[in-house]
Amino acid sequence: MKRLLIILISFVLLIGCSAARFTINESVDPVTSQKVFYTSGNYLDPEHSFLLSLNIQVDDKDTPKQKIFLVLEYSWAGWAFIKAGESLIFNVDGEVIKFDSDEGSANQRDVNTGKYVINTVTEYAMYNFDRKKMEKIIAGKNVIGKVVGSKFELPFTVTPTNQNNFKTMLEAIKD
Repeated sequence: MKRLLIILISFVLLIGCSAARFTINESVDPVTSQKVFYTSGNYLDPEHSFLLSLNIQVDDKDTPKQKIFLVLEYSWAGWAFIKAGESLIFNVDGEVIKFDSDEGSANQRDVNTGKYVINTVTEYAMYNFDRKKMEKIIAGKNVIGKVVGSKFELPFTVTPTNQNNFKTMLEAIKD
């Protein structure tokens, strides 16, 4: 009985703690008929215990009004207050590559509440897309980076899995 209980608890922890999967999604706004393409689950490898993901969003996909953004999501116990401007910075094999955000996380901050959520916040920042910069990140051998906030910086490492996810993102869109 004890052994069965341990196996059951291990299974629940394995399922509950498994990493989110990278997915590609499309939706159509029922009111505006705007076609939106987006990815989710591309979590970067942080140097600390915060969650950080970098995905892509394409508004008005396959139309002349198409707009492409990198969407950064940060979640942890404290606000970073992600800055506007060049606040997403990569070092790709010694070359510095910066992405620009018009607003940083201003107007895109939430306090997470719920039964199992204690004192965490989430911030989102949208960055202007640049295919050539993304291609350099994909091809890099050693890729690290940081997100600059007014309270602190968020360092991370880009893994080969992230690079494959970025490659999949680029293959799925036209710009």
